[in-house]
Amino acid sequence: MPSAQLSLYLDLEQGELADLEVVAKAALAFSAALREAIYVIDPSTGIKIELVSGTEGSLSLNSLISAVKNQNSKITNRSLGALMLLAAGWFGPEVAAWGLGKTMDFLLEQVQGEKTYTKEEVEEIIELATKASKNEVAKERVGDIFKELAKDSAVKGVGVTPKPGKKPDHIISRNEFPVRSGEPLESAVTDLRRTSTTEEKVRLISPVLVSGPRRWRFSGRTGEFGAPIRDVAFLESMANGALAVPLASGIEMDVMLETTEVRKKGVWEIIERNIISVIKVYPPVRQASLSLPPPPIPKKKPTNDKKDN
Repeated sequence: MPSAQLSLYLDLEQGELADLEVVAKAALAFSAALREAIYVIDPSTGIKIELVSGTEGSLSLNSLISAVKNQNSKITNRSLGALMLLAAGWFGPEVAAWGLGKTMDFLLEQVQGEKTYTKEEVEEIIELATKASKNEVAKERVGDIFKELAKDSAVKGVGVTPKPGKKPDHIISRNEFPVRSGEPLESAVTDLRRTSTTEEKVRLISPVLVSGPRRWRFSGRTGEFGAPIRDVAFLESMANGALAVPLASGIEMDVMLETTEVRKKGVWEIIERNIISVIKVYPPVRQASLSLPPPPIPKKKPTNDKKDN
């Protein structure tokens, strides 16, 4: 049965391992892209994906692409070759820039080794792959691969190779992932860092009684955190005594809280908080003392002073 090998190669940071969830989602996106592309090129094939670990510093998602319906080996080999060439263009130079010789070398670099192609077959393969490339076949699915891989900082590059475990000649570096995922350039840059401002009620834990950008300690809806107060008017009012804030536990404040986050491995992490303005200060609630009646005096138990005769 005609088949072809094509591996998605992940170049990893030295000493780091890829995130399993990211790899799994990237593998599913890679499989979906191949299935969508081969359906356009030739609906008579099926795809089987196998995952194997590569050498240190890499991970190879090896795809075995097998024909399951069409028994015409010539047509199937042409279709599989076009699929391989199209996929290689997703992670390297565009198909139109390959040329006859480079395409031939790429197609012959198979594990089986015995497969051959005539010049006419290679030209047909280039024509099929170029047409699919111009029609942007599986573009969204390919974008999903880069989108998923961008979530794992251990992945520093990605490429494809017809030989499992071999490092491809062309690697797409990590800094190209956002654009390759299909995100607008502005979004690709700003999505990595975001700032929001919200009105919050916080409880003061530890004030700072000296001037400067030191962090006060608060407790809010997400737990304890430190943040400097950037409200100059509030700080000056405290310093000159115009705003009497008692140094006692239980002080609450309505504030405008600015929160800055960065995205790491697909998760947003808070890196900075600032109190932009203090809206209101609530003094601690003190419970008034109650006048309670004195406790009752316990009655003395009667004693038996009679002595036995």
